[in-house]
Amino acid sequence: MERYPFALDTDLTRKMAPDEVHAALLPIIRSNRYSLSETLDTVCVQGPDTCYHDIDPYLDEGSAALGIDRTQQELATFHRQQSHFDLCLEDSWSGKWMSKALASLDRSAPLTILHLDDHTDMMPTMLEHRDGSLFDPIHQRVFDPYAPQDWDAVITSGAVGIGSFLTPFFYLDRPVKILHLKDEIGDLNTHTIAPSKLTHSLLSGRAFLDISHAQPDPTDSAASKSYVSGQSAEDLVAQIDDQALLLVHIDLDYFINDFNGNPFDGDYLPGDDLQARAVEKIARLFTALRGSKITVAKWIIGTSPGFCSGFHWAFLLRMLEEEIARL
Repeated sequence: MERYPFALDTDLTRKMAPDEVHAALLPIIRSNRYSLSETLDTVCVQGPDTCYHDIDPYLDEGSAALGIDRTQQELATFHRQQSHFDLCLEDSWSGKWMSKALASLDRSAPLTILHLDDHTDMMPTMLEHRDGSLFDPIHQRVFDPYAPQDWDAVITSGAVGIGSFLTPFFYLDRPVKILHLKDEIGDLNTHTIAPSKLTHSLLSGRAFLDISHAQPDPTDSAASKSYVSGQSAEDLVAQIDDQALLLVHIDLDYFINDFNGNPFDGDYLPGDDLQARAVEKIARLFTALRGSKITVAKWIIGTSPGFCSGFHWAFLLRMLEEEIARL
């Protein structure tokens, strides 16, 4: 197991109990495995903690349906290109697929990402701002969001995770708009986004990549990065500029979120109504897209183990592939 050490401010940690240091570090360490030194002078990041995979009793069934041999393939690193979409299990790899698509497309065009997900995936990262660039402090090198090979390192180390893989795209030197489709989020809500720096008292001298939200200023024509959320596929699709380069990202937990990463008591049996509601949501999405005549440059789908049960993966992917092929 690789270990990536970060020095802690001992002037502060010597006044704290270990539990207090753990609690203080969680906002930046997030869903990574990590360890503290006995002297509380170092924290070692050990990569993504995917213990939530084990919540799902249908994980093996879902993996097998995708042709994954778990004796040969780690689920945490699985990602594969397919004929109609790029696929991954852990949604962080969606960032790599977006990067790969953008690397070969027009970099001057406005970028729009239609993001179907039960979560924003725009949390802080462990990438740093250094000398006008993004820097991977774990591997000690510059990180380029346009370089697919750079994503392998930051995903496996935990510098970018399932909750933060969209954040680096706001750093791009181009207009960027995220359109977030999510249930029970209300009518359209728009925020202007800007890259920002997240500092941490225990990790002095470091400034991690984050974003800030603000209400849009109608007089500011230079505002080029935005986040629009809503629960209506038709309303969000109407926000897509005809001139924009469109990527569609789908986390299957938008359609069915069985666990949301949390353990459950007893045996889990998915209700019959879950897939019926998912079919309705798929129909609404593709009705809106067909009505818009908009071209999708790339489709990217994450199955989200520990959130959407493997029980549903083959069904949902088949439904989506059929609809994508008909566009």
